[in-house]
Amino acid sequence: MLYISLSADIIDNYMLESILTNLRAYEIAFLVTSYSSVIFALLILARGKNSHFNILYGLTNVAIVIWALGRYKVLGADTIENAKFWTHILYY
Repeated sequence: MLYISLSADIIDNYMLESILTNLRAYEIAFLVTSYSSVIFALLILARGKNSHFNILYGLTNVAIVIWALGRYKVLGADTIENAKFWTHILYY
């Protein structure tokens, strides 16, 4: 019985570390997405402020930034209230 209990603990710890690593990878991906979208929006808007396409593309990137930062905050939330707040920002 002791062997089964120890192996279950090792598996649980491994799975927990794997889940946390994946969450960190997702958090990093959402941060990279948000920062790159800000850079793209600024570059496109700086090149042609009078073009309707550039304005629309810049606004689309702003929406992507809001979405990516919201997803980052939801994944990194330490309380349920914070996660609900950022979910509300994301979807409403």
